[in-house]
Amino acid sequence: MLARAPRQVLSNMPSFLGYSHCLPGRQVVSDMPPHRSLRGAEAVGGGRTFDDGCRGVGGNWAIPTCSVGASRLLTPLPRPISWF
Repeated sequence: MLARAPRQVLSNMPSFLGYSHCLPGRQVVSDMPPHRSLRGAEAVGGGRTFDDGCRGVGGNWAIPTCSVGASRLLTPLPRPISWF
């Protein structure tokens, strides 16, 4: 995924000090300690909770943890990611 990323993106990554988690099987977003506050919270756009509607969320400066569902990591991309 990062093979064609701009050098600045790659050089900034070590200084971010963030974390990423892979959500296996039936684990949901709010099962991760940094995102427990999302349990029961409504996700934007459709009356679903984060646990029902998301297989991962992005991080921010307050909670530098992002997540992604294992199925997303194991499924080939239909096309290369465009960075621009």
